[in-house]
Amino acid sequence: MNINWILIIVALAFMALDVISGLCKAWYLRDMQSQALRRGLFHKIGFMGAIVLAGLFEWAAAVTPQITLAVPLMTCVCVYVVLTECVSILENLKAINPHIAGIASRFPQHQTDADLVIETPNEGNHDQKQPAE
Repeated sequence: MNINWILIIVALAFMALDVISGLCKAWYLRDMQSQALRRGLFHKIGFMGAIVLAGLFEWAAAVTPQITLAVPLMTCVCVYVVLTECVSILENLKAINPHIAGIASRFPQHQTDADLVIETPNEGNHDQKQPAE
């Protein structure tokens, strides 16, 4: 099994750039929060764990004939990490320099906790329309 170290280093470099751009954004906005940094670092640890897990799965497939892989998992995970970090870096740069907003708005944005809303149906009013005001 050959490990693509270049791809892993590229993913780690994008993670580092995201941390640096996030620190620059927080410094620029005078909003340094250890909780936000800690949350971001745990996201990075999660990404690194996903890369390691994909590598272990590829290794298991290489040494176990019963496991077959048609897709290079570690490559897919690293590409996902790089694309996710690119979006985050663009969001940070957009906060620092509003002129970048035109470029950054062409990419999807991260969802925040406020964006994740769980809708529950109203009891007894499932199919009723609300009157217009």
